[in-house]
Amino acid sequence: MSKPQWDALVEQLKDPDPKARRRACQQLARLGDPKAIPFLRTAYLQEDDERVRQAAHVALAAYKAMQTGQPGRRLPVGEALLTRIAAGLAILLAVSVVLHGVTLVIGALEDDEDPDPVPVAQTDPLDRDVLVTRLQDKFQEIEGIASGLRGEVDHYNATGEIACDTSQAVPEPAALAPIDQQTYRDLALIGSKLDGVLPALQIAQLRWGRICETNTPEMQSILEASSRLDQVAGELDEIEGLLQKAITNPAPTMGPTVTPVPTASQTPQPGTPTSPPSETPEPTLTGAPTATPTPTITPTETPSPTATLPFPNLDYRAIIRALDEQFLVLGDLQNPYETGMINRWQQAREGQQPSASFCTFDEWPAPFALTEAQQAEIQRPGVADPQLEEAVRLVIDGIDLAYQARALFEPSCAAQTLDQTAAQGIALGENAVIKLREAQQLVDTIRRRP
Repeated sequence: MSKPQWDALVEQLKDPDPKARRRACQQLARLGDPKAIPFLRTAYLQEDDERVRQAAHVALAAYKAMQTGQPGRRLPVGEALLTRIAAGLAILLAVSVVLHGVTLVIGALEDDEDPDPVPVAQTDPLDRDVLVTRLQDKFQEIEGIASGLRGEVDHYNATGEIACDTSQAVPEPAALAPIDQQTYRDLALIGSKLDGVLPALQIAQLRWGRICETNTPEMQSILEASSRLDQVAGELDEIEGLLQKAITNPAPTMGPTVTPVPTASQTPQPGTPTSPPSETPEPTLTGAPTATPTPTITPTETPSPTATLPFPNLDYRAIIRALDEQFLVLGDLQNPYETGMINRWQQAREGQQPSASFCTFDEWPAPFALTEAQQAEIQRPGVADPQLEEAVRLVIDGIDLAYQARALFEPSCAAQTLDQTAAQGIALGENAVIKLREAQQLVDTIRRRP
């Protein structure tokens, strides 16, 4: 298979259509090329669609059989795990049905003059000040909820009394429109970071919410809620600095702007009294109207299109594909099937010790790094891509934490001492997951660029 065909097949694993993703798994299985294994493992551990996940599993079993010379077999799945998976799928189905019903109700309540309105995608960027205000409001909303939860946890630690007054509502994502992300790159980065904070905040809310519902102080839930709130606080500190920078030193605007264009005053007609500009009085000239000086208005707030910075001249598809490979690590750290390192540490802390056969993982991709040529192009004067730079930084940091977690997990798992390394290992693993998830969001944003 040629390189373009291989690239297209890998990209197909990200297709919105589950049928296309399933066909990609099947074709990768038929290739017999071990380079497909990391992509198939990512699909198996992170795929939401059960049929796609099954296709990835079959493909991985085929590769395993090819490597060992043994027939492929299914991974063991316990009855309890099957029950949890079925319950999760039922919840997802119920949510989708409810959302569909809400959509129908909203459609029915629309203005009678336009009974079937069609949503129109935003084609023009919003005013920068409007977006900055929106991001500031979102920052304050998240900070307020996190601060309230932190106060309740600290109150319990100081008094032993459970107080539950903070709202448990999860903030909506910032979700900047694609045209706004493309136009204001620094604001797009802030929006992505704000959205990246929400999973950790939600976990803290769930852990503390359980304590509020049962009125029982579970130490594990308290510790996890506190740890998540620490992570949220650290991220918010960074976002606050980015917001200040965006206000005081905004990045160049990409493409057309929405700054209102000042309207020049009309040229006075003959016989009409004129008032010279107050800043620089000029003597009134007599004679033809063409001799009357017209004030010149020069906008200074918005950079001209020639001052904008284009993206670097890079093979983005190759870089995105290489970054996608790194996200394989996420499934080995934590997954819904409770077979990741974090899952095993949590089980050990609860008194369950996994079998030694689950103590090692398949080889991970080599840690990502930009080539010297790519790095030089990114740093070349006259170009900029802060989203890509941030995604690369997060991947490098996240993978480093993941390797530290793995180096701690495998020997302690083999020695049956996971309960002793759980606190350190879970902290390493969860920090790695947060960074890699945030990087994944940025990579998906970059992938959707026009």
